[in-house]
Amino acid sequence: MTTASPRRTRRRIAVPVIMLGGGGAITGAAAAGGAAAAAAGAEAGLTVIFTAVFWWAGRGRGDFGALFGSRPDERQAAVDQRATAVAGLAVAMFCLFATVVSLARGGSGNPWAALDCLFAVVYVAGLVIFRR
Repeated sequence: MTTASPRRTRRRIAVPVIMLGGGGAITGAAAAGGAAAAAAGAEAGLTVIFTAVFWWAGRGRGDFGALFGSRPDERQAAVDQRATAVAGLAVAMFCLFATVVSLARGGSGNPWAALDCLFAVVYVAGLVIFRR
């Protein structure tokens, strides 16, 4: 029976630890903002559930296990990069649509227009950086 190296164990728990930290920050912010205790509790519960699912998926040997366990090979890293790009484009298109709807209703387009500008600036910066 072999034991996992400390480095491998740290890599495997990286995603769940980051998820717990982010969920804790969101739950704390909701509580500080006066959210009902039940809402903050439900948020904390969902964070723990999703973290457990990601930890469990990260134990597997397939593509999801490699990605969620922070040990992808080149092909899996490329799949992850494409999925991230698709998710980013979907969010950008949603923000653009929300800007148009806000303007059509007589609003200022904010906060959606600011997010549209952020996407454009980051996209152009990415083109400049990754072109080299």
